[in-house]
Amino acid sequence: MIYFTISELSRSATAKRLGIDNTPTKEIEANLTLFIETVLDPIRKDWGEPITVSSGYRCPQLNKAVGGAKTSGHQYGFCADLQVKGDKLRKFADFVYQWFKDYDMAWDEMLFESSGGVTWLHLCWIGKDGRQRMKRFDIIK
Repeated sequence: MIYFTISELSRSATAKRLGIDNTPTKEIEANLTLFIETVLDPIRKDWGEPITVSSGYRCPQLNKAVGGAKTSGHQYGFCADLQVKGDKLRKFADFVYQWFKDYDMAWDEMLFESSGGVTWLHLCWIGKDGRQRMKRFDIIK
């Protein structure tokens, strides 16, 4: 792991505020490690600029508290909501899409999302039950 850490992907202000233990299990930790080493670190290296994780792993209790989908990949350690500095998020989302194509890799979801004036790229590499549906679309609220 070069650019991202397991603690970064499991850190949550909401969990801290609500007293939720969001410590990943050994299985989830292994998933996070694989996600970081196979996807996030290589994307960060090729992007060449910092990427911020606004939400990574969420235990089921935290996922429910933030209104996440019951089958959210965040619960399995294969999803992250990503942000970049400035107004480059759309460019970054396009870059990530092309990155997966260039490396001939599948993914589950790439969703360009926005809520409360904040935007991010929801990137899920492997979904529930090992799915990689290759969904890509905008969910702008």
